[in-house]
Amino acid sequence: MNEANLETESERAAVFVTVITYLDGDTMEQFRGELKGSIATSLRGENGFGYAPIFIPEGTNETQAELSDGDRRSESHRGRAMQKLIT
Repeated sequence: MNEANLETESERAAVFVTVITYLDGDTMEQFRGELKGSIATSLRGENGFGYAPIFIPEGTNETQAELSDGDRRSESHRGRAMQKLIT
């Protein structure tokens, strides 16, 4: 992953979205989970993969790769979408 692509950008807001679609016969429902945050200026942390070392969730100063597994899972866009499906 190359964070240098944003080197000169001051606007670093980002959002990750998951949409789960449930189909049952003619019934279709979609459940959306979002995680807002920003893109870090450098790679940080060892816990995670993909975008985790550069994504800083709203409300924290740590990248997802710096957060514990439990904190990362409880605030994930995938988890939020899945929780909506379950309820």
